Amino acid sequence: MVKTVRKGYRLERLAETHLQAQGYQTHRAAKSGFTIHGKYYTRSHDLFGAIDILAIKPTVRTRFVQVTTATVSKSVKLKKLAEIKWNLGFSSIELWRYMNRGKWEIYRLYNSEGKYELCKCAIIEKGKEFISVNHEKKITV
Repeated sequence: MVKTVRKGYRLERLAETHLQAQGYQTHRAAKSGFTIHGKYYTRSHDLFGAIDILAIKPTVRTRFVQVTTATVSKSVKLKKLAEIKWNLGFSSIELWRYMNRGKWEIYRLYNSEGKYELCKCAIIEKGKEFISVNHEKKITV
């Protein structure tokens, strides 16, 4: 369990560092851990119960970022994000999935006819961001 918490912390810091390099001011939701009778527990302090990083920059949409790994299902994370009533006109809700070896897939939340969808919008490889023009299959809730 401790390794999972460390991995999550490390990935959140990597995503936050990438956003800061693009000129964003960031705030990362901190997690706390504690031990009871030799067993380790964590308590999440995610924003709205679903967001790890808040990134702001003048004249662009505020970015709300959920960081995860490739082992976690996108549909599980989408359901969590869909529970919140977002104003997508002023904010960008993103799911950053760490694949491996410095590669990230970035998905953006869209509202299509009253249903939320995730569409792949970018890939980051070794710190360089590539914007995707062709959206892959959408995941819908």
